[in-house]
Amino acid sequence: MALPCRAYWATTKKGRSMRYQITGKQIDIGEALQTHVQDELGAVLHKYSQRPTDATIVFSKSAHEFVCEATVHLSSGLTAAAKAHANEIYAAFDGCAEKMDKQLRRYKRRLKDHHKERAQPVELSQGSSYILASDEHDHESEPETLQPVIIAEMETKIPSLTVGEAVMQMELAGAPVLVFKNETKDSVNVVYRRDDGNIGWIDPKKRLMLNIASIAHAAYGISETQAVDSLLERESLGPTGVGQGIALPHARVPGLEGVVGVFVLLQKPIDFGSVDRLPVDMAFALFAPETAGVEHLKALALVSRSLRDTGLCTKIRSNPDAGMIYTILTEAETVQAA
Repeated sequence: MALPCRAYWATTKKGRSMRYQITGKQIDIGEALQTHVQDELGAVLHKYSQRPTDATIVFSKSAHEFVCEATVHLSSGLTAAAKAHANEIYAAFDGCAEKMDKQLRRYKRRLKDHHKERAQPVELSQGSSYILASDEHDHESEPETLQPVIIAEMETKIPSLTVGEAVMQMELAGAPVLVFKNETKDSVNVVYRRDDGNIGWIDPKKRLMLNIASIAHAAYGISETQAVDSLLERESLGPTGVGQGIALPHARVPGLEGVVGVFVLLQKPIDFGSVDRLPVDMAFALFAPETAGVEHLKALALVSRSLRDTGLCTKIRSNPDAGMIYTILTEAETVQAA
């Protein structure tokens, strides 16, 4: 059980008001420790973060060691966090403050630029976080079912960031992974710390574009690089997810004599920034000559009308065979053209 929080407001050296909340879990927090926390952490934040709004510091006991966890919220919407443990409570905090200092020092210039460039705080959208039951059976035996058992559901917040900001946020928080909404593409992405020390970046939409480009190259001889770049350039103007699980990415590429298409049915839907916010499991990509005008628009309209037919989409989703999907789509094209 946690003792009552010690929360109070303090004024930073730059005259800004900052809220400190200091909590002890099953341990009492004296006035001297509170003052020490405020003075030392305040000095660290003054050097680097520019505009902190509040700090939460939690002390606890783990076996014979004291544990200190600190979380600092910046006015830009980013969060810095650190954790340390030691045999003595002051040493635990000092270790935590030292880690916080190191993290903020590494991003000192970027944090200042971030505050200047971002006039509004980072936008946060609601999401759900689940805790799944662990498999307590013998790991050598095959589980009876692969269906996960949800034991808890919590609300979580997903920040809207650029990839660079996401990497900075992940490292400031000392987290191994961060799920975020990519501001430049309006889709959910993931950055994570790889075993080799580098940063991994997962962008489901880009992966889909790469697959489409590979198919277009094999079928029509279109340069994969040009196809990907053209599709992503078009996406940067606005997502081509039209709703009901359908996306219509399209682009103009050199060397084509007419409009060609690539259809992809995904086994697992992905976030595409669609107008109805539903994930996409069907994508019909169109490639047109650079000089195409009305022809390109007519093809796009034809595909759009066809895939608005819920019966047609149900047929496609229930018949994953490529040959069957081709037949369904060509029959629909004949009907729509007529």
